[in-house]
Amino acid sequence: NFNIWVLNYYTVLSNLLCVAYCALRLGYENHWLADGRMRKFIMSPLAKYTVTMCITLTFLVYHFMLVPVWGMKWDLSLTSIGNYVVHYIIPVLTIADFLFLDRGDKPVAWYAPFSWITVPLAYFAYILLRAPVFGNIGTTSSPYPYPFIDFTVYPVSQILLNIVVIIVAFVIIGYLLLLIHYLIKKGKRID
Repeated sequence: NFNIWVLNYYTVLSNLLCVAYCALRLGYENHWLADGRMRKFIMSPLAKYTVTMCITLTFLVYHFMLVPVWGMKWDLSLTSIGNYVVHYIIPVLTIADFLFLDRGDKPVAWYAPFSWITVPLAYFAYILLRAPVFGNIGTTSSPYPYPFIDFTVYPVSQILLNIVVIIVAFVIIGYLLLLIHYLIKKGKRID
């Protein structure tokens, strides 16, 4: 049952980004789509890295920030299986693709961890703007999709601290991912 209000969740948007990116990449690699600036961007290392980091954010925030807060338990209901797909399976497959299946010859730019963070920051700005205008999301009791950015639960200082911690942590994680990617690529060249 698709409802338009689910598009207010970063999880849904980051998974849609992965699907759209993979579809475009497939189309450009197989020459179904015309060459041009869009092809150059989609095929760039920065685009692949950005998509990978966006879905990595979904995975890690869900696992380390939301599961403990919501007290979720593992089960195999259909709803839970879908939840596992968008929070674990798609992220892990995307990260594995970036690390082990990436065929790009160009390295990812050193500034990439600072570039990709603009996507979640744009999402945060969107949430800040939509909450007072549109109110609660769907059938929820809050205009904010996640408790760690919910101004009805936490003071502004706590929300800003949460955002800063997430940004700093993910810039560090971004550099770690680049280092692992570099070491794997270097190892492949030696073989």
